[in-house]
Amino acid sequence: MTKITPAEQLGKKAMEYDFEAVMKHYEEGGTPDNKVTRTWGLVISWLVEKKKFPLEVVGAAILITMERINKEGHFKGIGDKYGSKGREFDRNLAATCEMINNQKLTNEAFKSIAEARAPYMQLFISKQTFSLFPWWVKMLSWKYWKYRKWSKKHGAA
Repeated sequence: MTKITPAEQLGKKAMEYDFEAVMKHYEEGGTPDNKVTRTWGLVISWLVEKKKFPLEVVGAAILITMERINKEGHFKGIGDKYGSKGREFDRNLAATCEMINNQKLTNEAFKSIAEARAPYMQLFISKQTFSLFPWWVKMLSWKYWKYRKWSKKHGAA
């Protein structure tokens, strides 16, 4: 039996969503005097070009928002005010994009910090490993002298 990854499960769910039916619910845009019909293209363009979110972040936010709509129902907006449901939908998408992007950037920052600290961690581990042996074993080992040469070269001990 093959395992299904979370990404594959999400992809299968995405195939079940009726994106156009959802957008019909939020297509009122603009103002009562200057009406604009909201489409997926406009929403994605707004998030990518104006808000400067990467396309993969926007795609993930759309899927998360669709899942939220399926669980909690459609956005209500403010009373019967023109286009308020669509504005709430847009703002929710932008907030979700912001959350995903921040999480992505945080993970990348921690990864780069960990990579920068890797040589120092290796040095620390090697010091701990060599301290387990008696002095005479260290003195007779060629690895000890190689380590000493390496540690002097890298400014340790």
